[in-house]
Amino acid sequence: LKSFNPSNKMDFRRFKQELYTTNSSSNSKISALTLWTVIRTFIKGSIKAFQSPDGVLPHDEFVEVERLGKNRCRIPAELREQVYDEFRRYEAYIKEQKLWDDCDRVRHLIIQIKESKEVDPDAFGQVQKSKVYVDEVQDYT
Repeated sequence: LKSFNPSNKMDFRRFKQELYTTNSSSNSKISALTLWTVIRTFIKGSIKAFQSPDGVLPHDEFVEVERLGKNRCRIPAELREQVYDEFRRYEAYIKEQKLWDDCDRVRHLIIQIKESKEVDPDAFGQVQKSKVYVDEVQDYT
């Protein structure tokens, strides 16, 4: 079972301190908050990301404006490649440092629930009938 130690959590403060200021090629055109939000909202936090095998919105889905409309994601087409490169750097960093973010934790929970359907269908049925209430849900977006 994967551990989500709070001291290994990547949050915005840590992202800005450890990653955004270090060798970031796009930080002159894209703010740290915008980059952080795009990663959590589209690249790792969207339904399409959760549906993909590796839990990440595929490169082409993000970069091609026709696929992820300009009204949905307001990052200009000419910056999307750069943003995705920064995301790749972010992912490499959190893996190397054995860190996790909220999207990793949510994805892990979804996988555990799906696996329970195969392992213990009765337990899954009970979970399926349950309701989950999340306080401060905006902290996950």
